[in-house]
Amino acid sequence: MATALFDELERTDASPALRSEDSFTFLNRAAGVVWARIRATLDGWYAAYPDADGDLRERFRSRRPDQHFAAWWELYLHALLTSLGFTLTVHPVVPDTDGHPDFLAERGDTSFYVEAVTVSSGIVAPNRRGALEAAVLDVLDTVDASQFMVGVNFERVGRSTPKTAAIKQPVEAWIATLDPDEILALEGGFSPEREHFEFDGWEISLRPIARTPEYRGCPDNRLVGLGPVTTGYTNDVPRLRSAITRKKKQFGTPNKALVVAALATGPVDPTAIESALFGSEAVQLNLETGQTRIVRQPDGVWVGKRGPSAKRVSAVLMGVEILPGTCATTLPRLWHHFDPTYTLDADLPFASATVVDDQLQVTDATSTAGAILGLPDDWPGPEPRFPRCAHRPGDHAR
Repeated sequence: MATALFDELERTDASPALRSEDSFTFLNRAAGVVWARIRATLDGWYAAYPDADGDLRERFRSRRPDQHFAAWWELYLHALLTSLGFTLTVHPVVPDTDGHPDFLAERGDTSFYVEAVTVSSGIVAPNRRGALEAAVLDVLDTVDASQFMVGVNFERVGRSTPKTAAIKQPVEAWIATLDPDEILALEGGFSPEREHFEFDGWEISLRPIARTPEYRGCPDNRLVGLGPVTTGYTNDVPRLRSAITRKKKQFGTPNKALVVAALATGPVDPTAIESALFGSEAVQLNLETGQTRIVRQPDGVWVGKRGPSAKRVSAVLMGVEILPGTCATTLPRLWHHFDPTYTLDADLPFASATVVDDQLQVTDATSTAGAILGLPDDWPGPEPRFPRCAHRPGDHAR
């Protein structure tokens, strides 16, 4: 059985992650003391994780974001709860069900099940193709950016990855015709005009933004500075609601408290979490008085058309953007069910949200992530994550 998540190799590539690069590939290849520190910590956590069949390691090393982040979240939860003094059993047997939650956590007289889930949400834009767009942006970033950066808009997104030359050659030829001092003299330091390019079913527009003299000439500059802008509606609430609902169905009615630990890999506002759990907000109008008030619709995980719902889920431990580089500065928040089958009575240091007298009360955390995990406040380190440009001493220190 492998004892480490990462490969043993000499690392020389200290460049930032490409937009099309998956998280594990980047972490595994990134050179530098910061990334080495992250790898060493995660390998230490993994050494304490019972993974006899290598399943967690295989998923962590996957290029698929859903597999990788699910494994990361389970590894993090194991390290977090172990640091809090809990003994964890991986995939315990639950009486009267074939389901096996991720953990049984035990400490003294306290015990509860933990089932992990990850949620990828964000803006829904039906005509966008994220992976293909990332590949195009990566090609644009290989264009000489020593004098300019650009704002990018995707006017039309193709159905396949264009050839590199089809993107690079016309953009390089256009950049060569521009004078950075002329553009810098314009209001805002960028041109109001956009240049349009078409290739292989794609159409993009670029707006040149001149670099100030002290930032010119750096070989590490990347061309894409702004954009592209994505517009649409967010699907945070339905994604989170669906993920928790899916998990509650896997274990029947457990014989003790069940905590669904959910990780949102992107930003999620607390109001979206409230809506997913307790129902989405709506405006109720009194036709006689004309007065309005905010009410919640019966479409939450815990509030359905027949009243309290999903009582078997005693609490949701919600983490937002808790990743290897941020895990020492951010803790998950514990959201308690107001009428659970089994009350979660564990003494946990997380910020918590509890319904008291029909009002949601939030209490602050009693510890910090760094203190619990034994990581320094400046995690993953005071050193810069990527080398500073050395083409002239003192440049780009900001």
